[in-house]
Amino acid sequence: MKRFLKCMIVESSDLLYAGLVAMLGQIRAGVQVVRTQDVSRLREQIKREKPDVLLINPLWAGGETPSRIKATTDRPDLLCVAFLSDLSSLSVVTEYDAQISIYDGFEQIRDRMEALSPKDSEEEKTLTQREQEIVTYVVKGFTNKQIADKLFLSQHTVVTHRRNIASKLNIHSSAGLTVYAIANKLVRLEDIGGGMKGA
Repeated sequence: MKRFLKCMIVESSDLLYAGLVAMLGQIRAGVQVVRTQDVSRLREQIKREKPDVLLINPLWAGGETPSRIKATTDRPDLLCVAFLSDLSSLSVVTEYDAQISIYDGFEQIRDRMEALSPKDSEEEKTLTQREQEIVTYVVKGFTNKQIADKLFLSQHTVVTHRRNIASKLNIHSSAGLTVYAIANKLVRLEDIGGGMKGA
């Protein structure tokens, strides 16, 4: 059974905070939320609350970076997720473990939060429905762009899913993914053969 994921949200806007809490509350993985609006007390609150995930608006972080936060709170395992309220902040998120945006849909946010959720050992290799769909398209020879178009996702989201799939399954080759997909009945052998002939 999955335990709750404890998230600390660092966001000054009540509207953005309330919207994010409502969205996170619908995620099946279960999320417990604490909030801070005082960046100067962030380290103290992280030490006291012990969150699994820090959701922080990089533009409102007061110069704080994930590496500095992790080092000064002695929490190298803390996942720092950039909560983007503005497309211009895309350039400052390279150091974050993941990112979500006010422009993301429910499914995208749910999939990212579920990927961050601590899991029991039995669940570590279980793919979400979306990840299974992506495996199917990858094995059939679709590019990231084609998968994104088919599933109405951004290419960045597809790449994130593929990274999560590789991490969960510890499979880093197309051949290995193909064997996994056939063994788990995600595709039929003839589906792959047809795709290979067209390649």
